Amino acid sequence: MDPKIEQAIELNAEHLRRILPLMHQHKIPATPENYAVWYHYVLGDEKALSARIDQAIAGQIPFSGQLNEELFALLNSPDQHLAMARIGEQLQALLRETSGAISATGERARSYDDTLQRLHSDLDDSPRQAASGMELLQAVLHETSQMRSSLQRMQQDFDTKSQEMDQLKVELEQVRHRATTDPLTGLANRTAFAERLETLIADAARNATPLHLLMFDIDHFKRVNDTHGHVIGDKVIRFVAKTLKEHACDNCLAARYGGEEFTLLYPASSLEEATALAEGIRHTIREARLVRTGSRESIGQVTISGGVAGYRPDQDPTDLIQQADEALYAAKHGGRDRIMVD
Repeated sequence: MDPKIEQAIELNAEHLRRILPLMHQHKIPATPENYAVWYHYVLGDEKALSARIDQAIAGQIPFSGQLNEELFALLNSPDQHLAMARIGEQLQALLRETSGAISATGERARSYDDTLQRLHSDLDDSPRQAASGMELLQAVLHETSQMRSSLQRMQQDFDTKSQEMDQLKVELEQVRHRATTDPLTGLANRTAFAERLETLIADAARNATPLHLLMFDIDHFKRVNDTHGHVIGDKVIRFVAKTLKEHACDNCLAARYGGEEFTLLYPASSLEEATALAEGIRHTIREARLVRTGSRESIGQVTISGGVAGYRPDQDPTDLIQQADEALYAAKHGGRDRIMVD
């Protein structure tokens, strides 16, 4: 919209809000002529007219039919008719703008729009009525009040629904987290691992980028459980998981694959980087000295074996997992506490 027209619309809307209460306060009949008089009073562009009205407001001159006619006579000139026509055009623009702004607010908005369109039509028929049209303007004010109430209810409903949606998002995120997280270690579970592996393989195939899978298994874990019990066994599992998390880079995914077996996905890495990461994890676990919380009794040395496999073109997820598992198997049968590369 032209800025000048937009400014005129805003200005006349403000005049409208001031004129109607003044006419009501002083019991001025709602006629086109009277509205034109009070329009110019609010506008302040007719000093003689404003002075007469100020006197009447001050109680010096009573508002009467005769005074109203005299006031209108001051405006009854060709120039004033042109001014009133301009007022009508600006009011019509205001109505068109308002009508467009509410077109998407539902049934209540459509009712409001109908009222505005009727007023618009009447204003087209008589430019002079554009300057007053008191009854029609009162209808617009009534419809505006109804619309405001409807919009307030809509806003309240929207706020409520928005809060409900926010809560639903939180709950869904909690469900998603539980569904993809191993409860003992906080690592990704096997389901999350499988989903991420499939995505990374697709990326590697599409972009010809490297991808490595590291697979680990706690050595002699059954002996730990048999000797120290499942509580200590869980503590060992959590320690290994914590070590994986601490060593994993930002774009890695560490997961508990099952039991005492773990995996780590390392995208965009060279074989040397993947092997160095696996060796760093193995070394940290080997050098740790785990003890019971109360008695400080040593649990004994904990070690892991690991296998490293790199993605090859046209492999599917099962192929890469099997490749890493074979490397892990070789580490186990090669004496444990070591990393083997396929």
